Amino acid sequence: ARPDLVFHLIAAGIDVFDTSYPNLVTERESALVFNNTFKQGVVPEEKVEGSSDVRYEVSLRDETFRLSMTPLVAGCECYTCRHFTCAYLHHLVLVKEMLAKVLLELHNLHHYQIFFASLRKAVVCDQLENFQRTVLQ
Repeated sequence: ARPDLVFHLIAAGIDVFDTSYPNLVTERESALVFNNTFKQGVVPEEKVEGSSDVRYEVSLRDETFRLSMTPLVAGCECYTCRHFTCAYLHHLVLVKEMLAKVLLELHNLHHYQIFFASLRKAVVCDQLENFQRTVLQ
């Protein structure tokens, strides 16, 4: 389930999740990029009216990554982000190299795991609404 749906399900009282969302994102040759880290006590700014929709993922087929020498997500500690650039991943996707999906899967699973760890922490700290605003802005 996408992060926005996860927040709706939590509000409905559901507390156990099984999702293939990171795998589906990988199959689309995309990477999860939404803000997935909870910082206790941080109150995000209100979303500006008329602003664009939340971007949960980016496609590695996009030409903007052709020369990008940055990791998928700045500060991400997954194996993919620590060792490979967006440009290299873009190249792997374009030539249909099997390694592309392996590296994307590693990143996407790590990203979603951090998201759920942050969700648990936000619930314990009674700051779920602040974390929701952080993710959905």
